[in-house]
Amino acid sequence: MTLRIIHSNEPLHVEHVIITLYGQPGVGKSTLGFSADAPILMDFDGGAYRALNRKDVAPIERWEDVTAITDDDLAPFNTIVVDTVGKALGVLARHLIAVDPKMATRSGALTLPGYGALKSTFTSWLDRMCLAGKNIILLAHQKEDKQGDDLIVRPDITGGSLGHIIEESDAVGFLYQSATGRVLDFNPTDHSIGKNPFASPPVKVPDITDRQNTFMADLIQSLLDHVNNMSDEQRAFLDAVEEWTKSIAEMEAVDDFTKAIPQTQEIADKSLSTAIKRMLFEAAKAHGYIFNKEKGSFVDPVAYAASSKVEATEKEREAN
Repeated sequence: MTLRIIHSNEPLHVEHVIITLYGQPGVGKSTLGFSADAPILMDFDGGAYRALNRKDVAPIERWEDVTAITDDDLAPFNTIVVDTVGKALGVLARHLIAVDPKMATRSGALTLPGYGALKSTFTSWLDRMCLAGKNIILLAHQKEDKQGDDLIVRPDITGGSLGHIIEESDAVGFLYQSATGRVLDFNPTDHSIGKNPFASPPVKVPDITDRQNTFMADLIQSLLDHVNNMSDEQRAFLDAVEEWTKSIAEMEAVDDFTKAIPQTQEIADKSLSTAIKRMLFEAAKAHGYIFNKEKGSFVDPVAYAASSKVEATEKEREAN
């Protein structure tokens, strides 16, 4: 079996995402989760009944309830909502300790190997859901920490698991109540944690009181569109670089390099234009040519020096 390689000029098509949303209890996280595309909410928190637009729910009391879920069980759903990820990790930790008591310290907390098992087991489950083609929304309560005089809001997730969840998530958003309504902000700020790969500004969240609302479904689709469009743009960029690389490699005469200058200036993409100009100047230098700013062209320094001497001699003769 040969290794499948996706080359740099080929798009990396993304079909599903993992999004973490956090905020105060009662701000509407579960309600927001139910606005995703064909969601199933795995209720570790026992609070799904409070959602205004409740759809299908799977009550989870033990980690065995999670491992017992089959692909057939998940077939009708496109989005897995974990409510909350903090409680899910707690349930998993209790399972790991029950299976192997050495995973726990005398106080009942996980040991370092225990945290390693927690991370690997939860990651494996997320991978399984992604391989099944599901989008995943991880809901978390918020926790406030002090850094000096500053108050930092972050997801309430135990210890080192927070960094792991943020690493696994494609986007992390803070849901909060402002003076004008609820806001979902994916941007990292000096007072909250965020992860915003699709450069979204803070989004005002509408009142989601009916089962037909598609706020999260639309938001996830916009994220997928943005990521996949970036891949298309990257491919177009690399294709253009490849074409110019071939063209520049065929240039030999000094005039060939000079004639290419205005062509590089006509490239609309500034970053592409800059990259091509750099390639052109480096190739010209490799041929021994230099750029004459006064003439706005490349010159052969030997030939240019000789012609400059002739020109200077003629001017001197005319002066005499």
